[in-house]
Amino acid sequence: MIVKSLSAAVSAGLLSVLALAAPATAQAGDVSNATLGCFVDTYAYDTLSEGMCTSWWTPWSADDPSVVHLEVGGLPPGTYSFVWRDTDTGQTVCAGSTTTCGRAISVSSTVRTTVYVQDVQTGATRQLNATAAFFDGYH
Repeated sequence: MIVKSLSAAVSAGLLSVLALAAPATAQAGDVSNATLGCFVDTYAYDTLSEGMCTSWWTPWSADDPSVVHLEVGGLPPGTYSFVWRDTDTGQTVCAGSTTTCGRAISVSSTVRTTVYVQDVQTGATRQLNATAAFFDGYH
């Protein structure tokens, strides 16, 4: 009898500890944590910066023109649609509906991009923006 009670108590305690340790799962439709990162491609190892990215051009550090890489992150598993637009003109800049987009950028210019993210199942939406600048570090 004591063994059964002790076993039941240990089992109940273990289950309650496991319940406390279990991470909260993200819910599909929650686009509130979505982020838009970017980097201007150079010969160096480039990493995404949220919302704004800058790079300096010199003949030995990057091509001119180069590419701005944009990527949406922070989404839980689910089905999403993405519409990529030039923030200044409203024109679509990337075909298809993917989490990434590449845009051309020349030295001494700025590229502004807006992506509209929508959870296909719930209709929840979020607008994200990023600005990329490519400066002349040579002249």
